[in-house]
Amino acid sequence: MYASIRAPRERQRFERARTRPRIRRGRRANSQRHRRCFKSQSGGRHNSNQTPALVATIFREHSFKISDSGLIGGSDIWIGRGCISRATARRTTRNHQAVARFLLALLSAAQGLATLVVDLNRTHATNPAWTAHARFHLVWQATSYALLSSLGIVILLVPGPYATGRFYLSAAMAAIPMLGCLAAFLTRKLYRGALFDPNGIPQITIRFFARSRQIDLNLATEIIALGMLCAIVAIFHEG
Repeated sequence: MYASIRAPRERQRFERARTRPRIRRGRRANSQRHRRCFKSQSGGRHNSNQTPALVATIFREHSFKISDSGLIGGSDIWIGRGCISRATARRTTRNHQAVARFLLALLSAAQGLATLVVDLNRTHATNPAWTAHARFHLVWQATSYALLSSLGIVILLVPGPYATGRFYLSAAMAAIPMLGCLAAFLTRKLYRGALFDPNGIPQITIRFFARSRQIDLNLATEIIALGMLCAIVAIFHEG
């Protein structure tokens, strides 16, 4: 009875506090402003039916800050008929970031291995139509990309401080070969380059509404990988 009467009042207090102009007075004052647990008819216990996506939505709407050490400001968050604790929100954040780290490590490993498999064969490194110096530069580039991917994985997965900064650094290192491919594609007319060789990897033909288009596999793969990298960074940022 008491909880059912008190819940609407605390919701009104919450709405007034949320729409009130915010004055930042440091971390302590910010924490005191958010230190409020909105009980519900269930007695303030956590509602297990709430999903991690709903938790992330509430965090964005109420401007709760997330750091490497967890949640700054606020002990509990009122959601519907339950109250999500600070520890639950921290676990949700860590789960999102762990998934993003795993996907980034997988993408970096695939990028490094694919470069060696695709380039160090008869279509590129030992192509009889290529000059010796062109082969040297190709092997140099392939091994550099593989080493760059390996370094990015080490920076990402080695435990230690600055986990957020190391994630973004590893993501930037993974994006370097992709952006380099796009730069070479856009400027190929300046150095008279081509996307493929007659005796190299052939292009694939796709028919679309009675029209056929040829697509280079290298360029398509790099564009897809860049889109996947952006999605991984978005998952980490939303966490």
